[in-house]
Amino acid sequence: MRPLKQNILRLAVPNIIANISVPLLSLADAAVLGHLPSEIHLAAVALGGIVFNFILWGLGFLRMSTTGLTAQEFGRKSDRGMALSFYRPAIIACAFGFIVLLLQDPIGYIGFNFMEAEESLKVLAYDYYKVRIYAVPAALMNFVIAGWLLGMQDSKRAMVLVIVENSVNIGLNIFFVVFMDMKAEGVALGTVIARWIGTLLGLILMFSAYKKRLRWPGRTALLQRTELKKLFSVNLNIFIRTMSLIAVFTWFTYASALKSTATLAVNTLLLQFFMIFSFFMDGFAFAAESLAGRFYGAGQFKALGLTLRTIFKWGIVLSIGFSIAYLLGGDFILSVLTSNEKLIVEAKDYLFFVIAIPIISFAAFLWDGVYTGLTATARMRNIMLISAFAFFFPVYFLLEYFQIEYYLWIAFLSFFIARSVGMTAFRPKIF
Repeated sequence: MRPLKQNILRLAVPNIIANISVPLLSLADAAVLGHLPSEIHLAAVALGGIVFNFILWGLGFLRMSTTGLTAQEFGRKSDRGMALSFYRPAIIACAFGFIVLLLQDPIGYIGFNFMEAEESLKVLAYDYYKVRIYAVPAALMNFVIAGWLLGMQDSKRAMVLVIVENSVNIGLNIFFVVFMDMKAEGVALGTVIARWIGTLLGLILMFSAYKKRLRWPGRTALLQRTELKKLFSVNLNIFIRTMSLIAVFTWFTYASALKSTATLAVNTLLLQFFMIFSFFMDGFAFAAESLAGRFYGAGQFKALGLTLRTIFKWGIVLSIGFSIAYLLGGDFILSVLTSNEKLIVEAKDYLFFVIAIPIISFAAFLWDGVYTGLTATARMRNIMLISAFAFFFPVYFLLEYFQIEYYLWIAFLSFFIARSVGMTAFRPKIF
């Protein structure tokens, strides 16, 4: 076995690189649409994207559960188990993809009727939605493919999949918008084609490298009741956990907008600090998923404990480094994000919170990876529910009632503190 630190970096670094490619896609979309005569097309993509965020975030359990279950089978060296850990979620992804396409009209009706926007903007956003909806089945399958590759400790192929898919997406968006004059619907079409190319590439990467381990296990094995029940339980727990997380971030944005447009703009800028940090910390969380599941499945509990200690050492170093970088370079980062002096001045009053976020949240990121690798999802679900509904929302409404300054950010930080402390205090007994 390779030295553990090298193994962690081998898994984490490709995930970090893949994560960084994601905002580049958003940046490219903003660039090509931002140069059109009217800003309404950029706004339409942003508005339509909200619906897809809910769909894809909500079904993100397909990636997480696949990683944990596959890593455990990898640790057990069970070829049959590894095959089943792909085929079962792949069938679920296909089913959900079909259901989303079948219910696209009611989903769109509900989603857009909850949004406050001008009717002309909603029309364009709905046109974007009606094209991009056909990317959802491919996106769900890509969750499973990426999750399976991570469970197989193969972060390089997972990285190639994400980077190629996003690069194709950027190229197609530029082609359709700039050269074909298609505007928002061009961005949607580019996404659809790129997602399906990603699915095809992912399957080619998987079956070319793991053909023997991906032999069809047979219908009886696939439909084994006990295993299906376990898969359903794990996925349901992660779904509830994810929806709680969405509730917090959605409320953070909503509450910012309630306060003022300026507050929404400032908090949107400040959240970029959190997102930058999360790209790096998620890379190590994914490594924790892969290795924790692997060692747990193999019964190598000493290696599992050593993995936990090593991954947390990396987490401490990274979080302190980011906090120091934000302390010393926060003004510079703000100037890169915006040229609006008024926003920069207002954002500086909140820099303390973004400086604190890496230190108080890194444990939550890493424990998420460990819990997922061990498929300890019920415990992860419960801690997320408590953090959201016993800390974030009560703290927010209490401090708002007493008109405490910075009440939204204090509530936001309390959410991460509750998660970090809760997941550490109630960690699985194996530790």
